[in-house]
Amino acid sequence: MDESVRTSGWHGVARRSPLGGYLVSNAAGGGELRRRSVGRRLTDRQAALLSFVAAGLENKEIAKRLGIAEQTVKEQISNLLERLAVRNRAALAEIATELRIFGTTIDESWLAHLFTQAPFGIALMRGPEHRIEVTNEYYRRSLGGRELVGKTLREAFPEWTQESYALFDRVYQTGEQLDAHEYGARWDRSGRGPEDGYADGVIQALRDEAGEVNGLLVMYTDVTDAVRARRRAAELAAEHRGILDLVPSALVVTDMAGTIVRANAAARSLFGDLVREGTRYVETIANWRLRDRATGRTLAPAERPLARALAGSDVASADLTVEPREGQPFDVRISAMCLRDDAGAQRGAAVILSPVEDAAA
Repeated sequence: MDESVRTSGWHGVARRSPLGGYLVSNAAGGGELRRRSVGRRLTDRQAALLSFVAAGLENKEIAKRLGIAEQTVKEQISNLLERLAVRNRAALAEIATELRIFGTTIDESWLAHLFTQAPFGIALMRGPEHRIEVTNEYYRRSLGGRELVGKTLREAFPEWTQESYALFDRVYQTGEQLDAHEYGARWDRSGRGPEDGYADGVIQALRDEAGEVNGLLVMYTDVTDAVRARRRAAELAAEHRGILDLVPSALVVTDMAGTIVRANAAARSLFGDLVREGTRYVETIANWRLRDRATGRTLAPAERPLARALAGSDVASADLTVEPREGQPFDVRISAMCLRDDAGAQRGAAVILSPVEDAAA
C-alpha cells in the first residue's frame, strides 16, 4: 500500500489509518471509496486469521494452529486482503488492532461519523515512548494544527510538564485506565504558543495477543473555554454579591417560583433567616398583612408588589404598612421589577424595601 496515503479526516503516515483508515483512499488523484462489503461481520475463522497475522505468525504456524493446510491459509488470507481492500499483511495487522478495540463489525458509516468526525480528540500511540500513529481531525486541530503523527509524546509536546508525561507512562506500565476531569496543563492550543488549559479525557491501554500492553488509546475534549467561562461567571457572581451588599436598601431577588436566589446584607439584617437564600419569599410573607399606607386598604395576594412583578408588571413605588404575624407593624416603601433574560423571557423578580422615613429623607 502506498505509504504516503492519508485518510480523510485522519492524519497518518506510512500506513492505512487504524480506526478509520479503510474509509477513503486519499491519493493524489483524489479520494476513491475502497472496494469492500459494508456492515458485515467477520467470521470466527477470519477473526482468528487476523489475530494470528497481527501476532506475526507465518502461514505454516497458522495452519498448524487452525488444523488446516498451509495453502488454505494462503487462500483465506488472500480473501481477507481482497475483502478489506488492503495490499499486505501489515495492513491486516492494523485492522486486527482496530477490531480488538471496536469489535468485528465493519461498518463504514458509523466509523466515519464516530471517529473521523468525532467532536473529541482521538489518538493511537504505540510503544513505551508513546509514538503517535494516528490522530483524528479534532485532536490535530485542537493542538494547534501541528503534525503529530510519527513523533513520540515528548517530541510532539515539549511544552508539557513531567507530571503530564507521567500520566501516560503510568497507564502504559500498569495497564490501568486513567480518567481525567478538567485536568490542568499547558500546551499549544492555537498554534500561537503554549497556554494554560483544561481537558477531560481517557487514556486506555492497548494489549497484544499475549495480553501485554503495547500502546495507548487516548480520547479527550478540550474544556478550557467552558472552565474559564464557569470561573468567570463565579467571579462575576461574587462581584455582584459584593456590590449588592453595598446597597443600603434591602434587596431580594427571586426566581419565577418565588424562591429567594439572592438577598443582600441589608435584607438579611432586616429580615434575618426569613430571607435566607433557597427559602420561599412568597411563603415567608404569606401570613403577613400588607396595607396601603395612605388608605389602609389590605392588598389582595395578587396586588402585592412581588406577585405583580412575577406576573410581568413593574411596581415603581408603593408605601405599605407591613403587619407580621409576630412583632410590631412597620412601614416600608417597596419597588419591584420583573427580571428577564437576554431573549426577553421572564426569569424572576427583584424587590427593594426601604423604611419610609429614610426614603422621604
